This record gives sequence, structure tokens and C-alpha cells, in this order.
Amino acid sequence: MIECLRSDLYNRYVYAGDNNDNDDINYDPKLYERSHRKPPTHLMATELISRINKFATELRHLFQKRRSPSNLLRHQRHCLHSLHNNPKLMVC
Repeated sequence: MIECLRSDLYNRYVYAGDNNDNDDINYDPKLYERSHRKPPTHLMATELISRINKFATELRHLFQKRRSPSNLLRHQRHCLHSLHNNPKLMVC
């Protein structure tokens, strides 16, 4: 998730002057596909890179992944496990 934010900020920083105000009138989002181009890193301000990295670090400390206990009963977990291991069935 933070990678999407990082790439958006980098693209906006590098390519901010590419759009005219008149282009917004003719913009139709159905006609465009999201860009996957990566701007050159040597054009990035070191201040921007350091702030994004610090933000990402602080965000990781706030939202740590935790494993929650299963809400299935023991026999339900056993049935699901046996279905999952059965080669004749496909469980997604």
C-alpha cells in the first residue's frame, strides 16, 4: 500500500508541470490506463525521499500484522483441513 503512495508522490513530484488546466475539461478516466512508469530517482529531492521513508517506518510501527485466533470449532477446522488436502477436490 505504501508503495502505491510512494510511486504516486514520485510521479507527481517529477511530472507536476506536464498537465495544463485545459486538459482537465477533456479528461475522461475511461480512456486512460494507470501509468506504471517510474520516474528517475536522480530527479527526486532527498528531502522528499527521506520524508516518505520516515512516514513508511512510522506507519509500519502503528499497524503491525497480528495473527488472530480462528473462529472455527475444532471439528470444523479438521473438516476444512481434510477437504483442502484431498487431491480430488480444489479448495480456493
